[in-house]
Amino acid sequence: MFHIKAPINVLESHVYWSTILTQKTKQIVGFKLPQSNNLELVMNNLNSLKHCKPKIFIIHSDHGFQYTHPRYINEVQNLGGIILLSIVGNSRNQILFWNH
Repeated sequence: MFHIKAPINVLESHVYWSTILTQKTKQIVGFKLPQSNNLELVMNNLNSLKHCKPKIFIIHSDHGFQYTHPRYINEVQNLGGIILLSIVGNSRNQILFWNH
């Protein structure tokens, strides 16, 4: 169990949790908890990968604009990653990813 400090005015707004986990151990290697779901959120979270330096990694996400933005795609590829977008209306690929 762990504690994440949330933004102060969370009752008046939403927070978005962007998390990077290791696939085998499900260990959290990076996370952000901002009040804006934007390109900067996912770009900043990619910086979490730079300290653990995985050789290959998979980003699993929805079809949000930030995950399909050319800047994000280029950065993931430069770091050696693969982007796996969920199938709209079907979570089967999520099951395959987490049970791999």
